[in-house]
Amino acid sequence: MRLFKSFAYGGAIFASTFYFAQSGDVVLTLLIYFLAQLGATGSNVFYDSVLKDITTDDTIDSVSARGYALGYLGGGTQLLLSFVIILLGPDLLGIDATLASRIAIALAGLWWLIFSIFSFSRMNIVETAVSNENFSTLVAAVQAGELVDALSSEGPFTVFAPTNDGFNKLPEGTLGTLLKPENKSTLQSILKYHVVAGQFMAGDVVKAINDNGGQFTVETLQGNELTLKLWEGNVYVKDANGNKAKVVIADVETSNGVIHAIDNVVLPE
Repeated sequence: MRLFKSFAYGGAIFASTFYFAQSGDVVLTLLIYFLAQLGATGSNVFYDSVLKDITTDDTIDSVSARGYALGYLGGGTQLLLSFVIILLGPDLLGIDATLASRIAIALAGLWWLIFSIFSFSRMNIVETAVSNENFSTLVAAVQAGELVDALSSEGPFTVFAPTNDGFNKLPEGTLGTLLKPENKSTLQSILKYHVVAGQFMAGDVVKAINDNGGQFTVETLQGNELTLKLWEGNVYVKDANGNKAKVVIADVETSNGVIHAIDNVVLPE
């Protein structure tokens, strides 16, 4: 996802710099075109790659089709706006035709940049996890447990998300066993035990802990409860077996909830 963003933002910025290319600036124009095209091509490559991580086999076609449809709709709108600027700009804005053309071309890059920022800022829980290499094991588990659609739904949800290091603390061979198809129900139970209905930001959690005598109990989607406590200024999550996990990164906001990264895997009874 990081490379996806880099190519998208880079291509959009370079496309916007077409505004500065003057008549006769052949080398500059070709350089800008090459860099903008590189960004566009790279974006498409990583779009295809990321698509497999944020969808299932049943939904990948519909999600991709919707994405392309919205892309063409946005591109068509921008193209129409550019034609208006080129054809009517000299009369409406009092600018010459050359400047109108430069503005119209630069607008394509700005349009691309604005919608890239909007799109990346609206990533859901699964998409956000995919974009962070520290959650690659969690993403693999969510895919194996066929919970991509559930965690991509409207929510909101609060996810206490184990990092890769947290998963590595499990006994040797445990993760590999859980990822096997025959253990899908067990894996789903463990993953749902890390998810709470509703959006609880760090400030909300700390306030609830303080208001409830030093600990706060929440019911997970799995059905069992987690206990949240404060110790030495850090929030800890305690499972039904007494195991604890520390919140190491808080308040990763997504379009359908919030993620709090924890340094251990909590387990239901």
